[in-house]
Amino acid sequence: MILSKSSILRMRRLNPPLKVILSQLQLLRLALSPDDKFLFSASHSRQSRGHDGPVMAMSCDASGGLLVTAGADRKVLGTLMLFSGSDDASVRVWDLITKKCAATMEKHFSAVVSLAMSEDRRFLLSAGRDKVVNMWDLKSYGCKTTIPTYEVLEAVCVINSGTVFYDSLSSQRPKKSKNIMQEVYFLTAGERGIVRIWNTEGAVCLFEQKTSDVAFSPDENDLRRGFTAACLLPSDQGLLCITADQQFLFYSPLKHSEEDLCLSLCKRLIGYNEEIVDMKFLGEDENFLAVATNLEQVASLLLPYFLS
Repeated sequence: MILSKSSILRMRRLNPPLKVILSQLQLLRLALSPDDKFLFSASHSRQSRGHDGPVMAMSCDASGGLLVTAGADRKVLGTLMLFSGSDDASVRVWDLITKKCAATMEKHFSAVVSLAMSEDRRFLLSAGRDKVVNMWDLKSYGCKTTIPTYEVLEAVCVINSGTVFYDSLSSQRPKKSKNIMQEVYFLTAGERGIVRIWNTEGAVCLFEQKTSDVAFSPDENDLRRGFTAACLLPSDQGLLCITADQQFLFYSPLKHSEEDLCLSLCKRLIGYNEEIVDMKFLGEDENFLAVATNLEQVASLLLPYFLS
């Protein structure tokens, strides 16, 4: 069966179902993204960007972020970019095809420790130890906005639509937005040991944990305090945060009411405590375990977290 389309290369969402528009141009190639959300099409038109003739073959990589095309002009085209943040306070864009730096973005005043790309791949978020998150336009490589967080950050994660975290923000999201195409929801974690959720539109903090689940070091000069890393788990399994004492905290969002959002600590994996010299059960039901190590702190662990 031969389909035809009027455009050389376009993406179409498959939900709602794809509508095929017939025209006088023969459709030569189709490529489906790995997540089955986008269909790439190429026709016999010579209007393809970068090619001097029709596109004869296409392939989409496993991440869905790279489309490689081969044309009748004997050219193979594709753009594969790598983003890096450095302790020189810069964000660099690398072209992995040419193996050269394509752009350098400078706006931070301290080390850049975390990067995250928006769902539509139009923007890049960078978090630094200068206590700000910068939002970069990946078309112009210019800084669109700066969000002050007043905290030394270690991680920034974009919250994609359709996830549990995104749906739990229904009451916090603005009813109307002037620049909905430039809205990015993201969370941050850092030295305070709490998770906060933000909206780039207006640099608004939508949610902040009321208390921290992190045991802080008594050494005030310790630079690695609170959370040292965080990431959203695949398949909507929640949020993983790592503490300075190497504990793994797993969170899932809960809503007690239409206005009240909280994070539930559903699992804790205990990190490195050096030598354990003594242990004792605590509580009426003995559901706590006190652990004495050769560190300065005495850890009190909830057994379900400790044994899981």
